[in-house]
Amino acid sequence: MPELTVTHISNNLELHTADEWIHDDILFWDDENDTRNDPNRPLVLMFTWMSAKRRYIEKYVDLYTSKNADVLVVKMDPVNLVWPSTGQTVVIDLLNYLEKGEQPIIIHSFSVGGHLYGEMLRKVESKCGRYLPVKDRIIGQVFDSCASPRGSFNSICDAITQNPLLWFLLKGVAVTYFWVTHKYTVAHIQEITEVLRHNPINSPVLMLYSRDDPIGTACENERFSESWKSELGYRVTSKCWDSSPHVEHMRKHKTEYVDVLYKFLNTLKPFYETS
Repeated sequence: MPELTVTHISNNLELHTADEWIHDDILFWDDENDTRNDPNRPLVLMFTWMSAKRRYIEKYVDLYTSKNADVLVVKMDPVNLVWPSTGQTVVIDLLNYLEKGEQPIIIHSFSVGGHLYGEMLRKVESKCGRYLPVKDRIIGQVFDSCASPRGSFNSICDAITQNPLLWFLLKGVAVTYFWVTHKYTVAHIQEITEVLRHNPINSPVLMLYSRDDPIGTACENERFSESWKSELGYRVTSKCWDSSPHVEHMRKHKTEYVDVLYKFLNTLKPFYETS
């Protein structure tokens, strides 16, 4: 497998590719005749969980690059939930980058990373219509440990500390903060949750979750899944483990996780030849 090139695009965007000739000065170009990438090679948008460490994300990146895909890592910072409007800046940077290319897109969203994906969908569906071509390129969606609004608050505390006492103190502060700022925080998060529930992307979906995950609960994941299947008629595949920690399903069940993910990918056209 060729050595990967990692290119820093912005504070929250990082491109991982096996294409050796990609470099910083051609990431944003003005020549319409210039071609940056192979339009047949898929691009994975990986919306990470809160404050995810690179060494963990790279394990997931490897799953896709081994299938000849590029991976654009979209980092989720606590501030993007504490003050949700900051996520819009990340999304605009992301869409400005994506509109320059032609690659088919696969979404892989972890936990509250789904919030940024929801922000992206809302922007794509906005009245200006500028980014609709990006929407049309999304051919598959993977949701790993999809978190509810309540679970999102827990994720913020998890990202800050693992000390049980400090965690509960922070949770109390968080509850008070979100109560005071409800109009600008909780209401916004709930709006994005509804955008996801009425997902405008009609492409196959893979749901990965567990019965004992207190943040990405089985109930919430199944509510999304049922809505997409029964109300929107989307093709949804689900894998639920009886016991598996939040965003650690691959660590706990690696063989099964990889098998489920690759079987899903192999149903998408760009991966037919790599199956």
